[in-house]
Amino acid sequence: MDKFSEKLFSLPKNLSQAILDFCQNSHLYPQAEEEILSLLEKNPEKLSLAFATPLAFGTAGVRGTLDVGSSHINPITIAYLTQSLANYSQKIAKDKVRVALGYDNRKNSSLFAELSARILA
Repeated sequence: MDKFSEKLFSLPKNLSQAILDFCQNSHLYPQAEEEILSLLEKNPEKLSLAFATPLAFGTAGVRGTLDVGSSHINPITIAYLTQSLANYSQKIAKDKVRVALGYDNRKNSSLFAELSARILA
C-alpha cells in the first residue's frame, strides 16, 4: 500500500474507494492527490462532499464548480463525461459520429476542449 492509500485508510470505505477510483486517472490531473490530502487534513467534510455524488448531465448540460473530486468539474470528470458521451453517441448513431468542440474564455475551457478532442480522436 502506498503512502497516499495509507492516508485514506482512516476514511469510510465507500469514500476511500471513490477517491482511489477517481485517482486511477490522476495522470490527467497531477495535483489531484495533493489536493485530496490537503482536504483530508484541513477540511474532511469538504473532501466528503467532493465525492458525494458524481456529476451528471442535466437539461443544461453539466454544471459544477472547478475543484477536485467526482462531484466537481476537473480534467478527470471531463474525461469521464466525454468518454460517456462518445460511447452513447456510437451506440445510437446510424453513421459515423462527427463532433464539433468549442471553448471560450472561462477558466480551463481550452484545456477541457483539448482533452475532449484527444479522447474523441
